[in-house]
Amino acid sequence: MKIYFVRHGEATHLEEDWHKSRISRKEFIKKMIEWEHVTLTELGKSQAINVANNLPNDYKCIYTSPLLRTKQTADRLNVLNKEVHIIHDLKEIVTTPPKIFMFMKLSIFTWIHICIVFSLLKGQVFRMTKKAKRLYNFFFEINEDIVVVSHAMRIRSFVYYAYFIPKLKVVKKDFSTCGISVIEIK
Repeated sequence: MKIYFVRHGEATHLEEDWHKSRISRKEFIKKMIEWEHVTLTELGKSQAINVANNLPNDYKCIYTSPLLRTKQTADRLNVLNKEVHIIHDLKEIVTTPPKIFMFMKLSIFTWIHICIVFSLLKGQVFRMTKKAKRLYNFFFEINEDIVVVSHAMRIRSFVYYAYFIPKLKVVKKDFSTCGISVIEIK
């Protein structure tokens, strides 16, 4: 059994220059809320169509995050008209920056990295690991190849978890937009 994890195609929020402008913590949190509703760009749509040609034909179904950009990606991947299921736990991993940075103006890129470090310090990695384990157990019960469409950090959590579980084998990892990471269940 293989699980094909596909990151969503390029979305409008990825077109921003994350290194250029300086924004406040409040503006960054507002952006993260807006990112829940972004759509695929034209490039993202064509990326998803191209990736559909690189997936095997014998997968059972597609599981996707409920966010619009992943659902749009799943729709374009689904050239074989398989069932598509939405799983809330496949949403992007989001954490807000600590209030200690309230009066600073930083680039989006810097805000994201502060959030990553802060989430590690808060122990969020353990919650991500538990969620990955729970979802893997759900996928094991299917016992057929599946496609999972999600977000960069969520897919990373699945791949990194797989390195520590003997019955899982990381065949391929690609976290780029519309990249395919493949996990084999031995």
